[in-house]
This record gives sequence, structure tokens and C-alpha cells, in this order.
Amino acid sequence: MNTACRNNGHLVPRNLTALAELIRRGELGAEILSQEEAHTRALSALAEEIAGRGVRAVMLAGPSSSGKTTCAHRLSRQLAAMGLNPVAVSLDDYYIDRDKVRPEPDGTLDLEHINTIDVDRFRRDLAELLTGKEVTVPRFDFTTGRRHPSGRTILLRDGGVLIVEGIHGLNPLLLPEGAADGMVYRLYICPEYRFIAPDGTAVDDRDFRLLRRILRDWRTRGTSAAGTLGMWDSVGRGEARWILPYRESADGWFNSALSYEPAVLKARLRDLPAWETLSKAGGELERISRMLLALPGVQGHEAIPSDSILREFIGM
Repeated sequence: MNTACRNNGHLVPRNLTALAELIRRGELGAEILSQEEAHTRALSALAEEIAGRGVRAVMLAGPSSSGKTTCAHRLSRQLAAMGLNPVAVSLDDYYIDRDKVRPEPDGTLDLEHINTIDVDRFRRDLAELLTGKEVTVPRFDFTTGRRHPSGRTILLRDGGVLIVEGIHGLNPLLLPEGAADGMVYRLYICPEYRFIAPDGTAVDDRDFRLLRRILRDWRTRGTSAAGTLGMWDSVGRGEARWILPYRESADGWFNSALSYEPAVLKARLRDLPAWETLSKAGGELERISRMLLALPGVQGHEAIPSDSILREFIGM
């Protein structure tokens, strides 16, 4: 399944040979700078459009490991620079406790299902925020799989724009009655990749999102690479059911791809426990790992800005 995203103006190399050549010529730093500047320009253009429409809420959605959280924060900064008062909220904090998730008929848990979200509470909170009321939003702890007993109190002041990010952000079930279209801006984010490996194999956004998620889950959620891989098919089914049907309703699209990303991911993945074993065990990871072998090694990632979308996955 390919979750191709409309290009937002920056280009990525169409084959890994071109990226490998760029690294060998010592030009990776310049490529990082160019790609990050393209992201900044694209987000600035989106912020200008949002501000121009006078919306009160931005619903930001995309498939797993698209970079939604970083995109929301950077968009917030752009809007603040325009004199608005953005407030960011994650739909992840509206997850219900894991032990309350209804299992599928086969006994498995579909953690991509809309029923894992406390939809009623979110709709109520959004309605109150849009009418100027103060709201305490929940906080979810992924390590325990439960909601914190305390939340975070927020209020949309004059010029306030609520930025809501999460995989279900474009689902109309989340909008309360009376939320007029003019009050809400729908933004879809995904990385558009179509790299061609030296052996002719196509490697697309879903492959790179898997690598991003493996790194993020290992760093922040205590999940092994094998554990993330074991969930990946379910994640894909959830995307097909709960995300892709709504992407055409988006008012704006953001391409979170970065041309230099494969080289950086290769370097970071080598630090993962059991990565060597998993990457030689056949299946999806072995195919992707063979692709990464075509790239020369890189040393350090100091040139990557601290607010890069890639930092959401590789860390600082």
C-alpha cells in the first residue's frame, strides 16, 4: 500500500545511487540544509494560508511516523510569528486505557481503531474551546498504557488557533455539531518517497515510515524492533481503514520527506539491539536493509537542526 502525498515543493533524489554520490562528494551537509529550508518554506506557506482563512482549529492527520508532532510544533511557531496564539494538542492523549480497548473478533487489539480514542470527550473539549471556554485535556502514558490522573489546562485566547495532531485528525466523527467548515482547516502530512535501489527495487514511504517508527518506539516507548515489526501489518490495515479514506478532504498537504534520510536512518539503526539479526531474517526488514547497504557510512548528524522532523525519530 502506498500512501503517496502531494509534493509541497521540495524534491528528493529518485535513486539511492544519487544520494550515495552526494555523500561521497562530501555534500551531505549542504543537502541537509537545502531540505530543511524547503520544509520551513512549505510550513510558512501553510501558516500564511491558515492565518488568511481565520480558522480556529487545524486538524492535522497522517499515517504512522509521518512527523505529525514536529509538524504541529513548527506550524505553531510559524503562526506565533504572525501574531496568532497557537495551542497544540495531541489526539494520542485522548486514547482510552489499553485494558478498556475492545478486542477484535479474533481477540487481537486494533490500536488504530477510532474506538481507541475517547471521541465523546474530544468533541466536548473541542466545542468548548471553540466557544472560548477553558478546558483540561488529558495526558496519556504510552509506557503504562493508561491515562495520567491529571491533565493540562488550555484556553484559546484572542487570535487563538488550536492545532490538533493525530492519525484520526481528518475523521469527521471528531468534529462537534455546529463546527462550521470555516472554523476548521484540515491538513494531511506524509513523507513522499519513491527511491530506486541499485538492484531496481522500489522503496516507498511505507518502508521509511517503518524505519522511523522502529527508532522512535525503541527510544520513547520501550518497544523492540521486533515488536514494532510485529504490529506493522495491523498499522497498515488501520491506515487503510481510518486515514486514507479522509485524506482527499484535506485543505492542505505537507510532504515530510527528506532526501538525506536513508543515510541517517542507516547509521542509527545499527545501534539497535538485535538489528543485525532482524535485518538478515528475511521479509520486509531484510529487503529494506539490503537497500540501505548501498549507502556509504556517515559520521555524526550535527548538521540536522534540532527542530527537524527527523529528530522526532532519531532523537537529539
